[in-house]
Amino acid sequence: MTRECLGCGRLIEGGSRCSSCQPPPRRLRGRPWRRMRERVFAAKGRTCVYCGEPAGEVDHVVPVKVGGVDTIDNLMPACRSCNRHKGG
Repeated sequence: MTRECLGCGRLIEGGSRCSSCQPPPRRLRGRPWRRMRERVFAAKGRTCVYCGEPAGEVDHVVPVKVGGVDTIDNLMPACRSCNRHKGG
């Protein structure tokens, strides 16, 4: 079945995105995740974006369970309380 790629609109066979529009891997683990967290804190500070308290975690703006990825533009500093309250 031919359909349009959700990313660029090109016609593709099967799937929802062409190979060039595939999202990056969703989950980082271990050392790569720790490095990404530090990049988020370095770029965006260590203040929770929701309440202004000190942030010790990072929150996915678009939750992983609905397609969010571990990229710096989808991660924001958050305190534990706000991150847990927001949930997925």
